[in-house]
Amino acid sequence: MNFLEEIYSLVAANNPNEAIDTLFTYIETLLANGRFDACNELLKQVNINKLDTNLMIGFLAITLKAKDKLPARKQLSHNIQHWLQCHEPKRNKSLMSGLE
Repeated sequence: MNFLEEIYSLVAANNPNEAIDTLFTYIETLLANGRFDACNELLKQVNINKLDTNLMIGFLAITLKAKDKLPARKQLSHNIQHWLQCHEPKRNKSLMSGLE
């Protein structure tokens, strides 16, 4: 099972804490090892419809410090913001604050 499949499975199994821990550990390892290309490719593949709101924000939070090296993050951020506008309109601005 690849990383994203594991995240999607944890979300589907209603195991958000393990999903967040897995997300942060994996992405932190990629970034710490300078694997920005791999991280960028991963961000291109994220299906936000298979994530919960916490995981969406988690992807943006954990990649914030490297956003200048992750061009795909901008599109992911846009997609998440659009999703939040449709599904969480009252919380959209507060959830996205500081993550763009």
